[in-house]
Amino acid sequence: MPAPLTILTCYYRPKPGGLCRRYFRGIEALLARGHTVHYLAVVPFPITHARCIAHRFPWPQNATQGLVFWTLFHLLAPLQLLWLSARYRVDRLYSFSINYAWMLKPAARLRGLRNRVFLRADVLRNEELKGRHLSRLLGRRFEASALSGASVCAVAQDLLDQLSRRHPHLLLADAQVFPNDLPKLPPAQHLRTPPYRLASVGILEERKNPALLLQALDAVRSPVHLSFYGSGHLLAALRQRTQHDPRVTLQGWADPATLWSEIDLLLMPSRHEGAPNAVLEALAQGIPVLASDIPAHREILPTYQLLSPDDADLWARSIDRLVEDAALLRRWRDDQAATAMRLRFDWNQSFCSIIEADTPLRGAT
Repeated sequence: MPAPLTILTCYYRPKPGGLCRRYFRGIEALLARGHTVHYLAVVPFPITHARCIAHRFPWPQNATQGLVFWTLFHLLAPLQLLWLSARYRVDRLYSFSINYAWMLKPAARLRGLRNRVFLRADVLRNEELKGRHLSRLLGRRFEASALSGASVCAVAQDLLDQLSRRHPHLLLADAQVFPNDLPKLPPAQHLRTPPYRLASVGILEERKNPALLLQALDAVRSPVHLSFYGSGHLLAALRQRTQHDPRVTLQGWADPATLWSEIDLLLMPSRHEGAPNAVLEALAQGIPVLASDIPAHREILPTYQLLSPDDADLWARSIDRLVEDAALLRRWRDDQAATAMRLRFDWNQSFCSIIEADTPLRGAT
């Protein structure tokens, strides 16, 4: 066991979804190893522990949206983090996104500490899908500045490849793929009696492509019911479109420990993903997955389970074929189980080892 370390990190507030679940899981793993974690946020920290020390960014908790907040947060949080790193003689820095990598950079440069950045998704690709081309252009320069000299752990090889293509001259301290593991969830029961329970799990936004599922559902012949688990800015539009369709339910956010007992087939038509936690949870539960043919899914699923994210008729035919052929579904589960074996590892131990092995660069400029 290494000597206890003092670690500094930052995230503006807890949010539902896989990113924050992993982020806080990492903090809890560090605390369990005897380290001290200092955390800067706008809201109180959701973990109570003697060695988890929360620091508040001076801003109203209920006003963490809009240009004014994000501008001041990006300007002032780096100064507060620099002061905290000096005040508490911090040994390690880490963040779970580009924004926070940039905020921690003054502390890294001025105190000679390596900044470990865990990349969970390609934010610039998300901006492109939303049609925010100016934001993507500015974000590209911001990304290069934030990552210069950092140690990068990407959740998928595709993320590292995208970085390399965008910034061929970017100098990183080092880079590696650090995938998500399969979660430990209670057993779920699947494929009861019709209607078969289809589900989409995740934030309701453009990159998740929920509109394709509604188009596909119009062409599905089999008795099915489609549930959307999650929330997001497309929720109102989906509610209006499906309010008279008894085959569709908007469930909102649900506890991963219970929602998988309500799902027979996971549908993931996303146009972009980092490392889809919903797919990993389905693999852990033995639930068949039908997903879009994108790099993140190719790294996890067999190719025959991947479909174009633009062909609603193909999705409808595939859904009918799956719910009508129990033997095919069993074969998919068996193949997924074999694929999932490589993702069964001690994520907590690996995360802590990455932080602990992050050699400080004392005296660097």
